[in-house]
Amino acid sequence: MPAMRLVKHIPNALTCCNLLSGAISILFISQGRYDLPLLLMGIGAAFDFLDGFAARLLKAYSPVGKELDSLADLISFGLVPALLLQQRYTGVVAAHQLPPVLGWFPLLLAAFSAVRLAKFNLDERQTENFIGLPTPAAALFVATGLYYSECIASVNGWMATLLGHPLFIPVLTLVLCYLLLCELPMFSLKVKSLRWKDNQIRYTFLVLIGLALLVWIVSQEPLAGWLPFVLATYLILNLIQALLLKLSKKKINNHEN
Repeated sequence: MPAMRLVKHIPNALTCCNLLSGAISILFISQGRYDLPLLLMGIGAAFDFLDGFAARLLKAYSPVGKELDSLADLISFGLVPALLLQQRYTGVVAAHQLPPVLGWFPLLLAAFSAVRLAKFNLDERQTENFIGLPTPAAALFVATGLYYSECIASVNGWMATLLGHPLFIPVLTLVLCYLLLCELPMFSLKVKSLRWKDNQIRYTFLVLIGLALLVWIVSQEPLAGWLPFVLATYLILNLIQALLLKLSKKKINNHEN
């Protein structure tokens, strides 16, 4: 039936909306805007969630949809954050009278995001959780951090000073590139049950960011600063979980020996 065939295209249409959000973000970045790309990135992330939800609901999985999703993510969560960093770093390079070509360094983030997305499509271990930092998380960390620095620039210049150091953005770029491709297991927010035993790290994460949100609201800090905290908390909890798992395995091996 024509209506049923049309329904099957809904997930891909949502994926294209994600891609268009990223494309429009690039236009605003070229105008030196940091607020609207962040908003559009959030909208793109919502479409990225909805396309998968729609595919499961409508049972409209397809190889084309899987590849299209990665292409859209590469634009919205690979190229957009790389350009945001590149725009900021170009000003830093000029201020320190460094060779202009160094301003292109943050574009590495787009290349590593592409490699991560390609690996994700082939890695059967990442059906429930992630291995390495997801591209949307890396992208939102960059966008919220840059926007927050703009929000507090007139009140507190410490972040502007940090971002203005000629080594900070290159180091941040390399760290994010490493995290995208590393073998560090990272939890997703997908749940199969509500039991504490199955979701300890997820519930801990939600409690921490909920408490942090209350602190941000009470202290009347710009809400843009809460989002980098959320993403930093996500990364730290995953690092702690990996360390505890490694120590547990080491303890078991020592006991067996």
